Amino acid sequence: MLGGKIVNGLDNNPFSTASQKLTDYLYDYYTPTKGKDAFFTSNNIAVPTSGFRALKGFSTSYPFASEDRDFCDRWNGVYSTEYVPEAQVYHYHNLSFSSFWKQHFSYGRGGFRFHKIRALRNAKKIEVEPLSFYFDLLFYPFSQTLKQPKLAISALFILSQVAMVSGFFWEKSQFSSPKNV
Repeated sequence: MLGGKIVNGLDNNPFSTASQKLTDYLYDYYTPTKGKDAFFTSNNIAVPTSGFRALKGFSTSYPFASEDRDFCDRWNGVYSTEYVPEAQVYHYHNLSFSSFWKQHFSYGRGGFRFHKIRALRNAKKIEVEPLSFYFDLLFYPFSQTLKQPKLAISALFILSQVAMVSGFFWEKSQFSSPKNV
């Protein structure tokens, strides 16, 4: 799998900027050079057809979000990945406060399903990222070049995490047993 760089095409929109910087953080965090399996968003990946078909493509178990996360997880178990920053896609996702909240709430819902399905696939308990992941996440905007105030983007990171946790636990409340996933 080749994963390219995503560039925010709406860098004057703080919600779009925060959402893209969250993705940038995830790309940095989930990198093989740090001993992690790679994660790429589905808007800029390339895979051989044979590998895509062998893994049965994107799972329909994710009606909200995280199908790319699941696909990368399954891909990493069988095939190699490489980040190609020269392969750039401009992403024009015009977000408002409301759509930013809904997007990250959906990511939380998909995140619960992803963790549950991955735990079942690997016969393990649900595992989430360590606290250091979230601590580093909050300070990530301060290491970036941004058009908006870094504190405002960090505050939107906090809002995104509140939305994601809300979505995660809302989705968890909908499923009481593995047969429901």
